[in-house]
Amino acid sequence: MHAMQSGLHVMVDVDDPAELPDPSQYELLILDLDRLDHPLDVIEQLAPQVKILALSISLEPADAANALRAGALGYMTKADRPEEFVSAIEAVRSGQLVTSRTLLHSTR
Repeated sequence: MHAMQSGLHVMVDVDDPAELPDPSQYELLILDLDRLDHPLDVIEQLAPQVKILALSISLEPADAANALRAGALGYMTKADRPEEFVSAIEAVRSGQLVTSRTLLHSTR
C-alpha cells in the first residue's frame, strides 16, 4: 500500500540476479542478501550499473558496512517498518546513502 502511494512498482522478481536481462534498465534493485549465495559479489557486479538497496535479517553493523563497501547505496533490515523501507527506497533512488534505523538502535 505504501509503495503504491509513493509511485513505486515492482517490475521484476527473480531468484538469481543473473536472470535480469539488463540491470541498467532498472532505476533501483532491492537485493535480499539472505537469498543469495555470494551477496557481496553480486553487489560488486551490479552496483556500477544500477542503484542497490540491500535487505537482510542481519542486525550486524559489519554486514551493513560490507554491503555498502561493496557498492550498495542502502542497507535495511527485515525488522524495519514499511514506511521506513519506502523512505529508504526514495533515498536510494535519489542517490543518497541510507542505513536502517533498526540497525543503528541495535548497536546501543
